[in-house]
Amino acid sequence: MGRVGDGLRAENAGWTFGNEGAGSFDEHISRSVPLYAEGHKLVCALSDFFVKSGSMAYDIGCSTGTLTAALARHNLPKKGARFVGVDIELGMIEK
Repeated sequence: MGRVGDGLRAENAGWTFGNEGAGSFDEHISRSVPLYAEGHKLVCALSDFFVKSGSMAYDIGCSTGTLTAALARHNLPKKGARFVGVDIELGMIEK
């Protein structure tokens, strides 16, 4: 297992924050993934074509829900549109 920066460790293309996952996820991911914030803006812009008043939208694999919240804010004028973020903790999955 090797270090990949910021104290993160990765093996076989996997990485972990250890016990500090959610608290530092957004900060780390925005530094680690090129154009992370711009990607969120693009998804919000694309939602203009798909989210209508009364829509139900799901963000599967939402991590901390940052994109889910951005989509909800972006689509506030669409009455009754709802957004649900779903994620799981890998430690909860039985191996």
